Amino acid sequence: MVKKKRLKTPEDIADVVNSALRQTLGRSVNTILTVVITVVALLIFGSTSIWNFSFALLIGLIAGTYSSIFIAAQLWYVWKNKELKKKGTIKTYKEKKVYSDEPQV
Repeated sequence: MVKKKRLKTPEDIADVVNSALRQTLGRSVNTILTVVITVVALLIFGSTSIWNFSFALLIGLIAGTYSSIFIAAQLWYVWKNKELKKKGTIKTYKEKKVYSDEPQV
């Protein structure tokens, strides 16, 4: 079960970012290596008609991986810190509405 907590300090936000990166880093690296090996094989053994596509795909994979791992988490951290300074406490979940059986008048 996911632990839902309110982020009250920048350290709480840093802990969330750190644990999220640790959980996804292995999967991200394994996935990108598998795809990069395939694309490099296309570059080496493929025909000239798909070489440009394979090269663009390789550059896109590298740029996307770099951005996902090294840029996106830090941007989210900065964004949530600014939100924390404005609001005071950040909820990491949406509260469910409670409905009653009583008629509304």
